[in-house]
Amino acid sequence: LDDQPFRARAMMSLATLDMVKRSKQIKIEKLLNNIAPVFTSSATASVAENTATAITIVATDEQTITYSISGTDAADFSINSSTGVVSFNPVPDYESPADSDTNNIYIFTATATDAKGLATTQNIEIIVTNAEQGVSASQSSLTVGEAGTNTYTLVLNDAPTADVVVTPTSNNTNAATVSSALTFTMANWATPQTVTVTGVNDANTINESVTISHSAANSLDAGYKAVSIASVAVTLADDDAVAGITQSATSATIGEASTGTYTVVLNTQPTGDVTITPVSSDTGAATVSGVMTFTTGNWNTA
Repeated sequence: LDDQPFRARAMMSLATLDMVKRSKQIKIEKLLNNIAPVFTSSATASVAENTATAITIVATDEQTITYSISGTDAADFSINSSTGVVSFNPVPDYESPADSDTNNIYIFTATATDAKGLATTQNIEIIVTNAEQGVSASQSSLTVGEAGTNTYTLVLNDAPTADVVVTPTSNNTNAATVSSALTFTMANWATPQTVTVTGVNDANTINESVTISHSAANSLDAGYKAVSIASVAVTLADDDAVAGITQSATSATIGEASTGTYTVVLNTQPTGDVTITPVSSDTGAATVSGVMTFTTGNWNTA
């Protein structure tokens, strides 16, 4: 039997199905291209005062999205139109709210617009919280060599209403001293200031520990006077060698009626004469020379 007509009908059917499939695909693509961006980020955020970034707005779309803000408190922010990062301008102060209701709740409208001009809006609410008054140290511990220095910084957590004076104090000034008091003003309170710790060179050979405490009791801002400030632990790395002697040899082989030598020096300079007496355990087999005396002048001479 001739199956050509059947084959023709089958090919026409497949072609029709392919056209239908492509038509549906085109319709779906057109449909997707006509859908406005969809927000996936939260509509609310809570941030502490003095924080620069308020929120990051995120939306999804088949095309490139451009972000913008408008509305009640939009003037208090700036936005990166590409990334959606919204920043305070300037950073918020809980004690002096800049929002329209002066209640530390900032409200604006975010808009996400795709390349075809389709846009979606979302109302955003940013709540600013109060930062606790306090002083932060850049580190909790450090090491200082004798006669050496090391540093750390202190900074206020919140803007003061008057000058804040922070005084560092060493609990053992024979081992380490610290620099003088730091003054933070309403203008520089957020700028870290440096505390310098200086090790004291002494004669002992001990790695000592020192605690640096801090007080703001002399501050003009009453709120900072009673603030508890963490201390900094300091380890003094001693640079003195351990007292002792160094020998040029610990064993030797000598023949009968022959001699051999070794040398001895002190490891550290003494404060007075040091005598070292060599002793033979068997004078019938070997004898040794007499007492060696080391002074503050020849202690390191063999």
